Amino acid sequence: MRAEKQEILFRKNPFDQMLGTHKLKGRLKEFWAFWIDDKNRIIFEFADKDIVWFHSTGDHSIYELFNK
Repeated sequence: MRAEKQEILFRKNPFDQMLGTHKLKGRLKEFWAFWIDDKNRIIFEFADKDIVWFHSTGDHSIYELFNK
C-alpha cells in the first residue's frame, strides 16, 4: 500500500521531497531511485521525457542484486 501511495506521488512529481529521488552512482549511474519507506526503494530510469521504467523494488540489497 505504501508503494502505491509513493507511485501516485511520483506520477504527479518525480522529484517531490517526500520521495527522496536520487541519481545512482557507479555501475548504476544510468538509473535513479526513490523511497517507498525508510528501508525500501524503487530503481527506475527515465526512458523518455514522459516515460519511466521501474526496474526493481526492495531494500538496499536490490542495489547489489541489480548491479551484478
